Amino acid sequence: RHKEGELNMGENSCIDRCVSKYWQVTNIVGGMLGTQQTPM
Repeated sequence: RHKEGELNMGENSCIDRCVSKYWQVTNIVGGMLGTQQTPM
């Protein structure tokens, strides 16, 4: 059960950091996949 209906400042900060790291990794992997050339 949740006592509070909204996230507190610490939870918001944690989510912001996690989302930022997720997008950084997504951009790195996307860049790596984009630079690979598939043989024909």
